[in-house]
Amino acid sequence: MNLLKTRKKAVMMMVVLVCMLSCAACATTSKKTKISEFPEFQGTDFEGNAVDETLFAANQATVVNFWYNECSACVDEMQALDALNQKLKEKGVELVGINVEAGNHEEILRSAKQILKDQNATFRNLVISNGDAAKKYMSGIVVFPTTIVVDSEGKMVGSPIEGNIDNESNMKKLERLISEVCE
Repeated sequence: MNLLKTRKKAVMMMVVLVCMLSCAACATTSKKTKISEFPEFQGTDFEGNAVDETLFAANQATVVNFWYNECSACVDEMQALDALNQKLKEKGVELVGINVEAGNHEEILRSAKQILKDQNATFRNLVISNGDAAKKYMSGIVVFPTTIVVDSEGKMVGSPIEGNIDNESNMKKLERLISEVCE
């Protein structure tokens, strides 16, 4: 009986050890951040100008903030995002908001424009009306606001930043991602 218990313990310890070594190997990271393409899209900015994914080529990096009208955390950070955009412009970086619910809904778009006006936020905001891959990407966002960094070639850098950027750890992560692109 004791021999059986000892063998079971030995096998369990071996399994745990193998799992720990496997996890340690997976946790090893390189200095390169995972990069994937931002999905193709068509839409307009809030002034009615046509936009698509080529807008990323105009900047060294573009910070994209996904938000919607009823998200109080999204609305609360609008002034901070506007101030951040002013600082980023000096580095060749632009902050762009994407309202995920406006799409082709005029009433929601009017409300979003009013929110920006009330918050004195002047950074560019977009509505994506076409692009199945972009719409699918946006529908997968479960935490708002969510912010990503896109380089001038349209590649997303790093992982999405979930929550307000005025959170110290989120701001540090954003600064690190921008530095990766701009250096």
